[in-house]
Amino acid sequence: MYGVFNETPIYNNEENWDDFALYVGNHLIKVDSKASGTFSIRPGTKTIASEAFLDCKELTSVTVPSGVVGIGVRAFSNCSNISGFWLPDSLKRIDIYAFSNCESLKTFRLGRGIKKLDRNLFSNLKSIENVYIDDLENWCNIEIATGSSNPMAYAENLYINGEKVTDIAFAITEDSFTDGEATIKKGKKVFHRIVLN
Repeated sequence: MYGVFNETPIYNNEENWDDFALYVGNHLIKVDSKASGTFSIRPGTKTIASEAFLDCKELTSVTVPSGVVGIGVRAFSNCSNISGFWLPDSLKRIDIYAFSNCESLKTFRLGRGIKKLDRNLFSNLKSIENVYIDDLENWCNIEIATGSSNPMAYAENLYINGEKVTDIAFAITEDSFTDGEATIKKGKKVFHRIVLN
């Protein structure tokens, strides 16, 4: 969406920018790459546009409020100093490369509402120290496009409902795995490449 507004009168009018950010209605379109430190997305925001935070290398944290339902393509790409994302339960969709090259990312929490993780969300990351999920059943039913879309592929520590997981035991049937609480259909990538410490 950012590209749609780039170099338009809406984009170029300084009066439309508030605290380094351009909003159109309840959509965050762009954050100036000069933004630094902590940034709080305005309450009532529904979507974070593609490339909204692209190259915001001086930001150390971004607060994503409840009510946000979508994060666009490369929305946080190259935000090399952000150390964590705590995403709200309202979030339904995250588009490709959203967190690529976020090399300082140490903590990641996905909300309960997510249904799909698109391709290459975390490309070019080496590790994420802590991954938090609150609903194992929901997690086991998320559509995960590729291994590099799964924060578990980079996790050093996994927390479910706030408790550190040290082992997971699943009963295997012909077409699924179950732990009695959640069921994973074969072929899902929900625990792709995970090695727990």
